[in-house]
Parts: sequence; C-alpha cells; structure tokens
Amino acid sequence: MTRGVLQFTPIDEDEAFLSWRIIKTIIAAGGGFMTDAYDLFVIGLLTKLMGRIYYPDIQHALPYAPSDLPNRSAYALKSVALIGTLVGQLTFGHMADLIGRRPVHIATMIIMIIGALGSGMSFGTTGDAIVGTLCFWRFFLGLGIGGIYPLSATVMSETASTKWRGTYVAAVFSFQGFGFLLAGIVTIILAAIWMPFDPSADFLWRTALSLACIPPVITLYYRIMIPETERYEVIVKGDTQTAAKQVGLDDPTVVQATGLKARGHTWGSFLRLYGLPLLGCACSWFLLDIAFYSQGLFQADVFTIVGWLPPSYTMNAVDEVYHVARAQLIISMASIIPGYWFTVAFIEILGRTRIQFMGFFFMTLFMGILAGMFQKLIDTHQVSNFIGLYALTFFFANFGPNSTTYILPAEVFPAWFRATAHGICAATGKTGAIVGSYGFGILKDTPTHNAGLQTVLIVLTIVNVLGLITTLPIPEPKGKTLEEMGHEVEDMSSMHTDESMEPPYPSMMGQPMFVNRY
Repeated sequence: MTRGVLQFTPIDEDEAFLSWRIIKTIIAAGGGFMTDAYDLFVIGLLTKLMGRIYYPDIQHALPYAPSDLPNRSAYALKSVALIGTLVGQLTFGHMADLIGRRPVHIATMIIMIIGALGSGMSFGTTGDAIVGTLCFWRFFLGLGIGGIYPLSATVMSETASTKWRGTYVAAVFSFQGFGFLLAGIVTIILAAIWMPFDPSADFLWRTALSLACIPPVITLYYRIMIPETERYEVIVKGDTQTAAKQVGLDDPTVVQATGLKARGHTWGSFLRLYGLPLLGCACSWFLLDIAFYSQGLFQADVFTIVGWLPPSYTMNAVDEVYHVARAQLIISMASIIPGYWFTVAFIEILGRTRIQFMGFFFMTLFMGILAGMFQKLIDTHQVSNFIGLYALTFFFANFGPNSTTYILPAEVFPAWFRATAHGICAATGKTGAIVGSYGFGILKDTPTHNAGLQTVLIVLTIVNVLGLITTLPIPEPKGKTLEEMGHEVEDMSSMHTDESMEPPYPSMMGQPMFVNRY
C-alpha cells in the first residue's frame, strides 16, 4: 500500500447546505432540547398550581388567595432537575468519550422518556409525599437532559462540514425555542380545557409534565438509525474500516494516518493545552445561566409587579396558569425564539466569540437600565417599556451567550476529550442555574418585594459584565476544522510521503485512513 500525507476529511466539505443526512442528525440531536425547554417553561407555572391543590392550609382569607408551595418544596422542584442535569452532563459526557457517542446518546433519550412519564404519575397521600416522588422523577429526567447537552453538540459538530458547522450546531440548540413554544401552547390548551371544571385540576399538571416525553419519543428513531460519528471511529477508536462502511465506501481511498498529531491523552496534557479555554467556556456558561435561569423562573413575579398580569388573588388556580402561560408565550415568540434563529443566521458571518461578547454587552446594558429605572417604570406604569427592555435581555441572551456557550465547547476541544469537556462546561453552567434559582429566590422574597426584584436586577447586571470578561480567553473556531482546533493535524506543508514515517497512535498502526466521499 502506498503511504501518503493524510487529508483527513470525515465529511464532505462540499456537501449541500441541507442534505437529508444533516436534517436527520439535527432532528435527532435537537429533540432533547425541546424537552429541556418545555420542562423549564412549565415547572414555574405548575408549582403555583400544585400549591393551591396540595397546600390549601396556607391560603389566606380570600377565596382565591395566591397560595403556593412552601419555599422548600418550590425550590426543590425547580432545582432537583438542574442537579440531575448537572450529574448527567458530567457522567454521560465522559462516557461518550469512553464508549462512543451513539450508545450513550440513545441511553440518555430513553432516560428522558421514562423520567417524563414518571413525573406525570407521581403518587402520594399528602402534598409532601407527592412533591417528594416528583422530585425523584425530575432528578431522573434531569439525568437524561444533562446527557443531551454534550452528546447532541458533539454529534452535530463531528458530522457537519467546517463551512456550516456553527449553523448546524446552533440549529440543534434552537430546538429549545420550539420547546418553549410547545410548552406555552400545551399549557394554554390544557388550562382552557380544565377551566370550566374543578379548579384544583390535578390532571392538568400531570398531563403537562407527561407530555414532555413526546419530543424524545419522536426523535429516538432517528437517533437509533444514525451510526457512530466517523471522527470518533477514526480519531478516538482508530477504526477506519468501520468508518468507511458507515459512509458506504466499499473501496475507500486510503492513506497512512501520518497527519494526525500524537498527544499524551492525559488530563495533565489536556489542561496544559486547553486549561484557559476550558476556564473561559465554563465560567461564561456559569455566569450566563445565573442570569438566564433566574429570569425565566421569576418571570411571573415580574409580570405581576409591572401590572401585565392581574394579581393572583383575583384568579383561581387554572386562571392563573392560563394567564401566566400566555404572557410567557408572548415573550418567547417576541424575543426568545427569534434570538435562537438570529444566531443560526449570523454565526458563520460574525463568529462565535463575537456573538457571545455582543450578547453579554447588550444584556448588561438593558439589565442595567431596568435596574436603574425600576421604581420609576413601576410608579409611572410604563408597562410596555419595562416588558420591551425585559424581552430584549432574552433576545440577546439567545442571540448571544445562551447559544454560543453551548456551541463553543463542541468545537474548541479535541475529539478525545470533546464530550467530557463539553459536559464540564455545561455542568458548570447548571451550577450557575442552581445558584440563580436558589440565591435570587431568597433575594426576591424580601419584605419589600419590589426592592428585592430590583436587587436581583442589579446583581444580574454585574453578572453579565463578568460574562464579558470570561469570553476573552476563548479561541474563535470559525472557519477552522475540528482537527485544527484540537491540534490533531500536522502542518501538511511540512509532511512528506516517506515510507519511514511512523503512525502516531499505537492503536492505528497498520490501519489505513480514508477520505470520505459523500
């Protein structure tokens, strides 16, 4: 066999913008994010509903007083899924580098389906018992959702061409927007159905939570039908024959794997090369999730204070769910969903780090205006101005760091640690989400409620400023192959077709590489 310089192209760089192969991968990778966003959307609504159903003893004198879950139960329900997600991100991200992307990805989707169905069937004879059972299933659901983060990003980035890689990975993440949309529509429909009946509506929250299983059920088939990524087969496993079969090459063009750079695959060597980018990606995600999740969890309180929603005591349980869901759906359609698709449209034009820096900048600007003018906007009843500024912070979160913190770890790190590093960054982000949901919940629940929310806005402004700083050490992957970013390919101009050249990885000695021809 003739040995030659490696031209490592596991995918066709000239592939059409949207081939059926790419569409299937986007659907399979993105389905889990619909469940993630759906769950985030509905849980804040359903905790209010469950408070009225299972804790009527804490209601006030008025017939429709705003009863809610006890603080310990509300925070547990909102945070236990985040903790499960954190554990899933670390565990399944590392497993994906050890045993492969495909089997771990399938396992996470099955876990999500079971967790969603179990949430709707949570049992108990008291409110505390039901909340405890629901916490168990929400942790289980969180495990599956956590695995989706590193798996979906890694699978899509390793499948896409360099030219469109950012667009495709952003499209996968944009399924969160579809999840928000689905959650709003489903909640409004269910509330409208139950409104004429028993206002306790036990079946409403059970149905709403169970329906979270639909996206992973639909996309599981596509995930099963998609083989392991060629990059994992070739670079990590050194199995070029399997990779060649996956792309239908009975007689692949073969060259010796002399273009791949030998690296010591240890945590020490990884941290020496990628410690600073890992710190930048992880800290950016941590700070972003403090802001993003706290804003999402406390939307209803903000809308009530500014007068966009009627006070809780004027509505029964189902009325409140209906009105809050409608308000959140409007915000989602006006700012959150467009933000995702602006990222899809502009990421290969502006670049990842530029979009992230821009997003943090405008989030700082608009959050600072809200914090500084909070009381004036409330006192003068400038509802439209307040809601407009609030919506813009969501828009630039999604046309900004909420998207790019997910995309960058899938491109910056080498194949050997790609899913693990992504899982570490994502888990750091979820730590920020837990800090936001617990910490800002305490700040918000001060004796002077308005002052508490204003304090939250001030702190979030500072958090976004720090996000600007943590973006600086992250390299820009736009226009570069994953092998260039991972330092896995030597400079081709310095290489020769010398018979004496040694294969860099012992696992690949004597094995041919292939040039994929889709």
